[in-house]
Amino acid sequence: MSDYKFLPQFESTSFQTKEDVCRNADVFLQCAKFSLNHSCLSNSEFINASLVNSCLSLELYLKSVLLEREFHPYTLSSDDIDEMNRCADVERKIDPKIQIIMHHSKLVFKSKGTHHLFELFKILPVLCRNSIYKAVINKGDFICDNEIDLFFEGISKHFVNMRYAHEQFFVSDIGDYNTAKKVINLIDSIAPIIVQFNKVNNV
Repeated sequence: MSDYKFLPQFESTSFQTKEDVCRNADVFLQCAKFSLNHSCLSNSEFINASLVNSCLSLELYLKSVLLEREFHPYTLSSDDIDEMNRCADVERKIDPKIQIIMHHSKLVFKSKGTHHLFELFKILPVLCRNSIYKAVINKGDFICDNEIDLFFEGISKHFVNMRYAHEQFFVSDIGDYNTAKKVINLIDSIAPIIVQFNKVNNV
């Protein structure tokens, strides 16, 4: 008897979406807001936590635009089938000659991986980047594109540096508090634009 393979149709494929990435980004943004609300100059760790989480949120939002879908076949093992039986409360007989394959997809960042926010921002599609410039300037926190670029450049390494601030016996100050607040405001301005851009340009 020859082996058989069960190949689900495209509609039954398991997907990871750009919306999922943006939802994760929003969770880190909420953590950043919580941390900043509980910070004070005598407890600077909360400011650092806000900067780390807000910069990670911003990174995920930016990367969501740049992610591409890859399909990955996954062969279900006998343990997978047993777990499916347990969850569905059924008894499904396993034929060792039958191989069940599911097609998953995941989003992959094709360019060289980076946490550098300005580098990510610079490689966004021009239409997306211009929409961000316009929205941020309209909000009034920045007066021109160049000022936005300089801010991105200034916070580009915060995700890494603020995680390890204790190694330099670093203590956050009012400037870091203001920076964290400004990053949060920036994300609030651009997140809807990125979500909409991903929706319109979904692949």
